[in-house]
Amino acid sequence: MKPISNILITLLVCLTWSACSSDRNDDFNELAFAPESIYGKNLRFSASSDISKWFIDIYPTANGLTTVAPEKSWKVENPYCAYTKVDDNKAKFSLEYVLYTEDMTVLHVYELVLLFTSEHGGTYEGLHEYEMNGIELSERCSGSFAFDTGDVPPPSEEDKDEGEILLSTPTVSNIATSSVHIEGNIVATDVSVQEQGICYGTIPLPTLNDNYKKSATSNISIDLEGLTENTSYNVRLYAKVDGKVKYGKTAQFTTKEENKDEEKASTIKAVITKYELNCNTQEQTITFHGERGEIAQDKTLSVGFCASTSPEPNITDISFPEATIKPYNNSGDRALKGANPSTTYYIRPYHVADGKVIYYEGTSGQTIGGDVKMGITFDSTSSKELNGSIIQYEDVKVTCSYEIALGGTYKVTFKRYSPGMINPGPFETHVGYVEKGKHEYVYSAGIAYNHTFYTLQIESVETGMTYEARLGN
Repeated sequence: MKPISNILITLLVCLTWSACSSDRNDDFNELAFAPESIYGKNLRFSASSDISKWFIDIYPTANGLTTVAPEKSWKVENPYCAYTKVDDNKAKFSLEYVLYTEDMTVLHVYELVLLFTSEHGGTYEGLHEYEMNGIELSERCSGSFAFDTGDVPPPSEEDKDEGEILLSTPTVSNIATSSVHIEGNIVATDVSVQEQGICYGTIPLPTLNDNYKKSATSNISIDLEGLTENTSYNVRLYAKVDGKVKYGKTAQFTTKEENKDEEKASTIKAVITKYELNCNTQEQTITFHGERGEIAQDKTLSVGFCASTSPEPNITDISFPEATIKPYNNSGDRALKGANPSTTYYIRPYHVADGKVIYYEGTSGQTIGGDVKMGITFDSTSSKELNGSIIQYEDVKVTCSYEIALGGTYKVTFKRYSPGMINPGPFETHVGYVEKGKHEYVYSAGIAYNHTFYTLQIESVETGMTYEARLGN
């Protein structure tokens, strides 16, 4: 068998000129070489600057996709292409086809950018993906192409008169272990569609010879059931026009693995309990722990945590080592220090077993400065040093300003604590209950001393989430 790189494939693709392109003047000026469409013209590709060493030649007309391979024993099936002009000299081009040889089946997928340097060709670059014997590979590719070489037959009268049909790429949703929902749309212009629907299977380009399901309308909305769990499927739209089948572009999805996701979610989940702001240094800390689900109450667990400002953090981000959690206990508190203000952090538990990382249910939350803003300032009219370490302040005013943009009710408490004094405290003042909006609390004292810490605590009545700002003087 010859190497795949030496395979010469000619794809003859039949589409028709649309009304807008039929009125277009085919003469290009020197600054606008990219055509609006490639209907009725051929497009030939080479992997080098020598166009005589072309490896594929496509020809768009309106009757479907006809293919010719250089070897009689080879077959090219299920081709698909799409051309989109981007600007005067650039276009995007997609191509898919399956190549069958004596002992091999290869799915080729190209996503290319065409750069026209003349009205008859230019260069290209992009990505070439191919699947061979169950192995998926990809590589960057580049080369040259020729356009409208005249080496192909002109479209027949039947081609010129036929209309156009466009099949969208399917949208996949509600993926479960054995079912999925598929949507799509078929637009037919000046053609009669006898049948439409979707075809699906585990092969790269499913056809009506595989699994399919009909749709009564061109607005496709189909529920597929009876699928195999934890299996990758490909799906695409089809339409029958004048006895010929047209196929759209494929979409891929993988069904869920039974119970595995539920077990992960029910084993342990991350819970944020407190956000803290040090008003002296502006450093922020997030306190969190892991809570057990019902199915893991009697199990001994080993759990670590990872955190990031991006969703789905992993152990290469901020990482907290695993620790053993005894049955019927939650994990101890962990503290993420040095967090940025007004930033959303994502935290999730993990466990490493047999070299594989298992991630459990995560959580996220925003630090102080975002939906909750807090600040504390300290003022006094005078101060004096009593001895080497004690400073006395007079006419003290501690101002606590805070703003809540979230809904719900919040309990607000003011605390002060003076370690080293005869009566250090802590002393607490219940400020009251507030809802969203701007608020302020002022603590006044005739005399106060240094080495005192002032804390404003805001606690959600509904969730128990706590926000704390602390100032030391």
